[in-house]
Amino acid sequence: MGTRSWEKANSPYWSEHVEAWYRGHQEPTEYCRRRKLSITAFEQWVRHLVSPEDLRKRAKHLQKLRRAAAKKAPPKRPRRSPRYRYMFGVSTCETDLAD
Repeated sequence: MGTRSWEKANSPYWSEHVEAWYRGHQEPTEYCRRRKLSITAFEQWVRHLVSPEDLRKRAKHLQKLRRAAAKKAPPKRPRRSPRYRYMFGVSTCETDLAD
């Protein structure tokens, strides 16, 4: 058997997976884990089917989406008003209480 030629490679199976991943919002590892795919084989097909420029564009787009979602998301825990240990303007000295 000779080595595999990428120019002759035509796999609709991997093409469909790479296209679905490219259009989605998941990381490659998450995509492969959910579909029980080999991450190594998937990344090889991504390098073969998608240009480096398109991968950079996708990464930038996903970064913008994450930033926008972080701005819109409510804080994880609502902030409490500060609790003061001592009341201001109230004296606890015995001399002040005797007056």
